[in-house]
Formats: sequence, structure tokens, C-alpha cells
Amino acid sequence: MHQNQPSRESIFCKIGGWWAERALTMLNFLLKTRQKNNAVYTRMGNSTENAYVYYQPAQTVARHAAQVDKVTG
Repeated sequence: MHQNQPSRESIFCKIGGWWAERALTMLNFLLKTRQKNNAVYTRMGNSTENAYVYYQPAQTVARHAAQVDKVTG
């Protein structure tokens, strides 16, 4: 860790219990949402192919940014 930056734990200790709990809850929610959005989807086809399609990283980032904009208003 960089010498001039405090650890995350000390940042949360300074802001108080309620705010720390809220921040950690939101972080947990965003991680679960991101995990669901990056799930593997089977490809639509004629059932002779055995392949999976992953969303492209740029599309995933754009979709995540749109969700954050919705939440933050």
C-alpha cells in the first residue's frame, strides 16, 4: 500500500459505524449485481454448437455505469 494513503479500515473508523455499514452494504450489493451481469449466457443456435458467449468488457462497463447513474440519480 502507498505510504501516504491510509488503509480502508482506518477510513471507515473515522466516518462512524452507520456510514461504514451503509458503504459496505452498497459495495456488497454492487459486487453481486456485477457478478450477475457477467454470468455466462448460452448462444442461440441450431443446438449443434457447444459454445458460450460472454459480454464484451466495454458493454459491461457501460451497463454498470448506467446502473450507477440510476442509483445515484
